[in-house]
Formats: sequence, structure tokens, C-alpha cells
Amino acid sequence: MKVRILGFQWQMGKGITLEDFCNHLQSISGQEKNGKLIALDAKDGYWAGVLLTIKDMKAYCQMKRMEKGFKIAPQKLDDDSRIADFNYFIIHPQTGRGLYQHYHQSPVANTFCNFCRRRYNAFRDERIAAELAAAGGDDITNSDYKKIRAKYKGYFGFETLLRQEDFIKCVSAMNNVKNFAFELATITDEEKLFTPASEYASRCSHKVFFGGDTLMSNVKQSIAGTVEKFGLKRATVHGQDEHGQDTVYKLVHDYATYEEFEYDDIIGSVELDSENLKQSVCNAMLVEELLKVAVRPEIKALLTAKVK
Repeated sequence: MKVRILGFQWQMGKGITLEDFCNHLQSISGQEKNGKLIALDAKDGYWAGVLLTIKDMKAYCQMKRMEKGFKIAPQKLDDDSRIADFNYFIIHPQTGRGLYQHYHQSPVANTFCNFCRRRYNAFRDERIAAELAAAGGDDITNSDYKKIRAKYKGYFGFETLLRQEDFIKCVSAMNNVKNFAFELATITDEEKLFTPASEYASRCSHKVFFGGDTLMSNVKQSIAGTVEKFGLKRATVHGQDEHGQDTVYKLVHDYATYEEFEYDDIIGSVELDSENLKQSVCNAMLVEELLKVAVRPEIKALLTAKVK
């Protein structure tokens, strides 16, 4: 089984910086909620962490190959033991771009980002509640109430960074596509005819929205055709992935390769101690591997590039 490294990007709403949010995640490291827990700390110029997903199962099936066929038998865990999935990640502290380690049947990058979005929303709501209480609570003026709410306007956004072939593959698996935004590498004659102002533009973007009654197979085929036919400078698709989770896929061209490992080669190095989470995360072999990938010139350029 392959362990792959994927790219992702976070965007913060108003009032909460990336540093604020990562410090908050660090403060709640090790706290389990709905079968998941996160641990985060600073490491070599990045935020490094792990998402643990605890499965509600006390037994699993083991297949043993024999000279003539095989046998399947259940294997029980101790009463205080559970099976857990692990996904390590790193995040650049200025750009919000990072690398995420994934293997089959572990939480995908979208699940990880949605988990973090819920933590962000709870953190934002706590801040808003505290400021409303400090400004008068039930007796707060309408003006102060609006001012505090406006201070935290916006939301936690995320994107999965993909190469063209992966972008098309992920789009084809989506349950629903809400919109498709793209920018051509060069402005075409058709765009210049569409609006006279295009003749003087340095860039021209398009955004297409799809209704609920649109046949999704046609939508996904048209998006794939656009990506393959035209030299797109940028492209994003917003909708729901095959797991029904809200997601945004972003096409990037400067992402050379993703790293891959064999699961059996790295599983022996996975060890976490709740009594010393910081050291467990920072010394993890997979964190070291993520950092090695991050310093490759082409990957470093992607993770540190100015966010537009």
C-alpha cells in the first residue's frame, strides 16, 4: 500500500491570522473530539502536526495464506485498545500552504481540512462571544455588536493543490460541482470580442456556475475538456467530493512530483505519546520526510510563493 504526499492550502477569515489559528490548534493538541484529535508544534520553520482518527472497532479480520489456499480469522483488541489512522502534515506559517500524508482508507486531505474548519469556527465563535461579553453582553449597543461581528467576517477556506492529471481525476469523482473558475494562459481573440476592455487587460478570468438540475456527468466532462484543450494558467472547482464533503480543487503547474512511500516501510516508525506530544510529533519520521520534500526547489517555490 502506498503512502502519498499531497498539497493543500488554507485561507483565514478576518480577525484571525494563520498564526492565531495554529497557536490555538497547538493549545488543544491531544484533545479528542468525535473520534479525532490533532497535535501541532513548530518545527524547522513550519508548523508540523498529525491528525489521529480513532476507529470505533475492537476487532479486525486477519487473512493467513496457507499451502492450499488461506484462512480468515477475527483478531480481537484489548478492551483499552483501538485501531487508529495517522496523517502527518506540515504548514508554511506565512502562506498557509502545506503537505499532507495520506494512505488508502485514511482521512483524505478534504476531511482533514474540514476538521480544521470546524475547529476554526469554534475558535472564532469563542472570540466573538468573549468580545461581545466584554462590550456589554446583553446590554451591548447595536453599533458595537455589528462592529465585533464585522471584525470576524469571512470563513476558513481550503484547497487541494493538484497537477493536471490528478485535477481531472478528482473532478471526475465529484458528487456535485457548484462552480468552475479558470484563467487562460493567454487572452484569446474570442475574449477580446466578448468585451472591448479585454483588449487592454493583463489577465481575464471566467467563472461558470451550475444549477442543481444539470447533469453532472456532462459538467465534469466539459471541465476535463477545457483543462485538456486550453492552456489554463489557473483553475479551481468548487463542489462536493465523492465522500459528500465540501471541497475546492486547485490546478497548479509548478508542482513537480509527490513523494511516495510503502506503508510497511514507515508504519514501524509511527509512535505517539500523549504525555509528550510535542517531542512525538517533532521527532516523527514522516514529519522529517515531509520537511525533506518541502526543501526541494520546486516544492519550496510552491509552498512559499506569495498567495494571490
